[in-house]
Amino acid sequence: MPPSFDQQVVRRTMRTGVTGHNREKAEQGYVLYTPLGGPGRTLLIDMDGGTVHEWTHDRRPGLYGDLLPNGNLLYGAKIEDATWDIFTLWKAFKGGEIREVEPDGTVLWCHVDPMHHHDQRRTEAGTTLYLSLEKMPDELEKRIYGGHPPPDGKGMYADMIVEVDAAGEEIWRWRAIEHLDPELERLSDSEPRWEWTHG
Repeated sequence: MPPSFDQQVVRRTMRTGVTGHNREKAEQGYVLYTPLGGPGRTLLIDMDGGTVHEWTHDRRPGLYGDLLPNGNLLYGAKIEDATWDIFTLWKAFKGGEIREVEPDGTVLWCHVDPMHHHDQRRTEAGTTLYLSLEKMPDELEKRIYGGHPPPDGKGMYADMIVEVDAAGEEIWRWRAIEHLDPELERLSDSEPRWEWTHG
């Protein structure tokens, strides 16, 4: 029996919405997504693309949202602040604000870190882990192999993983610059030297 979706890749990927659904093989359930570059909304859809729930936000997405066990959304919001143009691609994945949002849109919790990017996760203990960036010390930056000088030349950044408690107080931090070896973690020649690591 032929699959229940279009096998022609270009035709299938040029459309929006659910473009393929093999009911015999796909795990049935819901899909949560936040359209990147959109005005700020997160959709929970069924396997046929029907909207089950939609959250609207007053800020564009930093990248992802995560559905919590209690039905609330953990959302990374994009803040245009003094860190907005630290390097060219930063605007694409910068967040800056992490929110827990009820289904009715009420913001229950908010944590601000201008260097937050990409993702955030709530732990079983109720703490929140997220990715952040820090500017690398010049002496360490000089030890990083590879890459090419970026046109803006504003320095190089590295990732951190930060954990905060329910009050937003930092309780733990992992820094790439303390744990990764510049001799081993090299940039490819095609990469600009904006960031040593990329969450």
